[in-house]
Amino acid sequence: MSKALHQPPLNTSQMGMVIAAANYFDLPVTTKQAFFESGHGFMVNTGKDMCPSGPYVWDARRFRSQLSNFGLHAQTLGTVFPGEADDNRLNLQSQIRHAMQAGKVIGLGHWDYQVVLDANDQGFQLSQPWDSETPTTPGFLTADSWKELANAPPIEVIAFTKCEPLDDVIRTDAALQYALDVFNSPEDFQHPGYGLGLNAYPIWRDSLSHETYDMHGQWWNATVWSECRLMTGQYMQDFSSANSAFTKGLNALGDLYVKLAETICESAPQDVPNRKKLELISQAEELENQCVNHLRTLPWN
Repeated sequence: MSKALHQPPLNTSQMGMVIAAANYFDLPVTTKQAFFESGHGFMVNTGKDMCPSGPYVWDARRFRSQLSNFGLHAQTLGTVFPGEADDNRLNLQSQIRHAMQAGKVIGLGHWDYQVVLDANDQGFQLSQPWDSETPTTPGFLTADSWKELANAPPIEVIAFTKCEPLDDVIRTDAALQYALDVFNSPEDFQHPGYGLGLNAYPIWRDSLSHETYDMHGQWWNATVWSECRLMTGQYMQDFSSANSAFTKGLNALGDLYVKLAETICESAPQDVPNRKKLELISQAEELENQCVNHLRTLPWN
């Protein structure tokens, strides 16, 4: 691509992909603001036995549409499924090349989320979210075969373009409405076998209480979901508007979210005793409920 494209090292790699595109298009949105306005900062989702797929397996369509509020349009070009015929993959490969030539940013979602940095006849150079290649983030994708992702989950191809952002007040209202919908209607976002919103915590507690959980998955869920809450909480702590009552209420919600983030984060390390992890996640559930109740009483509409 003619302009530098960089994916920041966020644990929430889907947001890293979004920030990479937003920065590429010079959108006036900070990382913390993007977590808040996209709604991702309010998301929490867990799977049985704390599978590390929790941060990825939920319906992201509404989240993607929220991005246009701050000037980033996301379009899914298609998905490559394991074991299918080559035609779909080759067709999407052609779409990727044409989209990049048209100045679009291309994101890939599989084990993690990456952006395509460059393309040549041999294949595609991919971003390294954490500054070094890991098994879930290959640095190069071979043309035609995509062999580096041969064993990956379905590969989603997303094209990002710049669009006209909405007014600040509308963006804030839309973010809070998204948050309310996540907690009021989790079934609209939730996949079978997972718990989303407040439904995430019974799965989390049950896994920890039986000690039959994925240790890596517990660490990764806690790492991602605490980052989401920290970014959103800090944004709300610093929020200011002409409506003093609303500002005060959102600042207080930010304080709660930062405390919630710190509690979840404390449970992340694998050497934390299991009883302590269960205690912390139980506290986090109580704090999340407080946050939801506070959110429902904000004088914002």
